[in-house]
Amino acid sequence: MSLALSAGAATWSQILRVAVTLGTYAVLRRFIPPEEMGVWNWAEALFLLIGQVRDLGMPAEVCRQREPQFGNYFLVLVAWSLTLAAVIFLTAPWIARAYTDGDPLLTVDVLRFLCLFLVIQGLGVLPTMHLDVEMLTLRTVPPELVRNAAFAASSIALAAHGFGVWSVIYAHVGAATLYTLGVWWASRKTLRLKRHPGLVKVLVLASLPLMVLSLLELSVLSVDVLIYGQRFTSDIVGNAGLATLAAYFVGRQLADATGRPLYPAMLRAGAARDSFAVYAAATLLFASVLAPAAFSLFLNAELVTQILGGADWSGAVDLIRWFAFVPLVRPLSLFGRELLLILRQDRLLLVYSATSLATITLLGLLLTRTSLGPFGMPVAGFFALGQFVLLYGIFRIDGAPIGQLLRRIGAVYAGNAAAFAPLLATAERLHPWALFLLSAAVSATTVAFVGWFYRDEGRRLLAIRRSEEARAPA
Repeated sequence: MSLALSAGAATWSQILRVAVTLGTYAVLRRFIPPEEMGVWNWAEALFLLIGQVRDLGMPAEVCRQREPQFGNYFLVLVAWSLTLAAVIFLTAPWIARAYTDGDPLLTVDVLRFLCLFLVIQGLGVLPTMHLDVEMLTLRTVPPELVRNAAFAASSIALAAHGFGVWSVIYAHVGAATLYTLGVWWASRKTLRLKRHPGLVKVLVLASLPLMVLSLLELSVLSVDVLIYGQRFTSDIVGNAGLATLAAYFVGRQLADATGRPLYPAMLRAGAARDSFAVYAAATLLFASVLAPAAFSLFLNAELVTQILGGADWSGAVDLIRWFAFVPLVRPLSLFGRELLLILRQDRLLLVYSATSLATITLLGLLLTRTSLGPFGMPVAGFFALGQFVLLYGIFRIDGAPIGQLLRRIGAVYAGNAAAFAPLLATAERLHPWALFLLSAAVSATTVAFVGWFYRDEGRRLLAIRRSEEARAPA
């Protein structure tokens, strides 16, 4: 299967999932107020981090092995996820103290119930990773569609009957169960759980640095909501959750989906410079989407809030505007992790993620105590200084034209700034829906132009096919 089909399946599946999720949450926010939804936003960010501890970095390590140890991965996954879930269940009262506002009993109950989600979701990671490695991502689409539909229908029904934030949690657990069953069924003919008991310890030790790396990297994306939960009231946490969802939509949702098949594609590209060529093409094309998304979000913050939240969520408007342009300072990180992973620059990636996390966290904690208040977090987001470490790692690739990539990204940003300048100057005089439609038209035009201008890069990216012989050495 080609990268075009595999990435297309992952991307369109992700687009559909996100569209359904956005629509579902837009309805749920009419039933669940910001102060109650804030509990879920905080718990979700926390469990994303715990999920990395559950995985132990094994998905990335198994993926880059010549002969993937799926059987050993399964053994460790089952034993460790159950152990971790039990520990969290018992320590939930202490963990809940990190959330300063709201009902402590509710927070503890949410944490304990999500332990079930932690185990079920973990069981779905293995077959999903296997299908991605074999560029059979298309087979994950039906389970994804079932998960989407189940979550939407069940959560809205429960919320309408007064279940509050529990409607989201129950629906997520049920939908994750259906997805996990679906991907195991989809991989039944190709996934072989061959065990090598003597290599289990070797696998775990090799994976742990990748776990730390994933934990640090995801912490960079989750630290905003976690600091909000520690510093501010639940309604601000809820509004911040909506703001970060809107601001990081492209980078977290669409780029993550494409990164799944892109990782094995870069593995099979051959030399480091060839892997960089795949990385550069994907980064440039996604930067062409990031830029208009940021300008459009800034211009349409009020309408976006009305659509995704409603009248009770007006506190998210200014936060959305402050967060809108933060993703533009991190274009290299869209697929930078995947590139340096296949080059086995694990230590450099650890420094990169740790530097970004430290700078954002320290500045965030400092600035949120100033007159900026909750707006201190988006300001801190502009100082993810780990980008310089990532740039250094890419610069070390022999013959990689990193300067050319940076100039092209800069040109894309400048072109979008010029294209949106008339709307920025006249936004206050335009009807909200007129502004939205004009923003969409400008965005479509700029993306189409970049896609046409750099069509050779797009063709190179989509021409990559699965090749058993091209699998990178372990």
